[in-house]
Amino acid sequence: MCGGLTAGLVRVHRAGPRWAPLAGVAGVAVSVAWAVVLIRREPDWNGWLVWPVLLVGCAAVVLLVLSRRQGGLLTVAVGAAVASVLVAPGAWAVSVPGSTSMGGSNPTAGPQTLGFGGGGGMPRQSGNGGGPPSGMPSGMPSNMPGLPGADGSSDQSDEPSSGGMPSGMPPGMPTGGADGVPGGGSGGAPFGRSGLGSGELTADQRKILKYAVEHAPDARIKLAVEGGALSASAFILATDETVIGMGGFTNSDNAPSVDQLKEWAKSGELRYILGSDTNGGGRPGLSGGYAEQRSDWIADNCTKVPESSYGGTSPQADDGGATGFMGGNVLYDCAPE
Repeated sequence: MCGGLTAGLVRVHRAGPRWAPLAGVAGVAVSVAWAVVLIRREPDWNGWLVWPVLLVGCAAVVLLVLSRRQGGLLTVAVGAAVASVLVAPGAWAVSVPGSTSMGGSNPTAGPQTLGFGGGGGMPRQSGNGGGPPSGMPSGMPSNMPGLPGADGSSDQSDEPSSGGMPSGMPPGMPTGGADGVPGGGSGGAPFGRSGLGSGELTADQRKILKYAVEHAPDARIKLAVEGGALSASAFILATDETVIGMGGFTNSDNAPSVDQLKEWAKSGELRYILGSDTNGGGRPGLSGGYAEQRSDWIADNCTKVPESSYGGTSPQADDGGATGFMGGNVLYDCAPE
């Protein structure tokens, strides 16, 4: 939108109307003013941006006004105008904390709130010893069981155990987390040291991927991962290999379908799948539908690879196991018989 408007104003300016530079001045002034308002809301987070935004914005305004009389200044004026509009959002964009934003699967920019590097519209922590806030954001449903702050309280009869997730979460959810989130702790799975929370592969994940690449070097897809996009994010971020997450974001999409898996396995495009040890879609708490169809097909048509083959450790290891969060922990070989 910014680029299209800029190009349109330049064409109009060159056509001769005297109002074109003034329209550019107004656009720059409004954009710079709004950027300053946003920056000053959180002066501790990139608050220094106020000064470069104001300086470049003022220079752009002066140059645009002068370009009405000196056409040679138009290029410089337009460059300054674009820079003034993009200084703040550009700095915010490069400030995205990829190492803490759920493995990069949910990148957000903004002051830290709940321990996930970006604001994302979530409320600030309340004065409850660093735990989650007492209330959810405005507009969130207040009758969802298991969510902290529902109806102003935990709405739970049993308090979660120390370091654990709130009761009411799906079975099999992790019991450890990053500092500042429920179940926080620097060593807990899955948000500890490596895996989903850091955007880095765990030791087991690296061993599994290395095994898959070495034993199926000609496969187009080196590894498919049950549990949706979150379970595959660390593989995608930390390596250059082709790794796919099955089931879309929530693990419930028909992508890939069972027919697609059959075709990939038959053609040799895919050989290894990181799946669940039991049927039911690989993601704890979800069963039925496409996820269960894929999981059933994997169980019926693929062979478990012993952990000793790739030097793996127990799925309950301190680093979160193979995937650590709502995904599989067993490597399957789906080569055709």
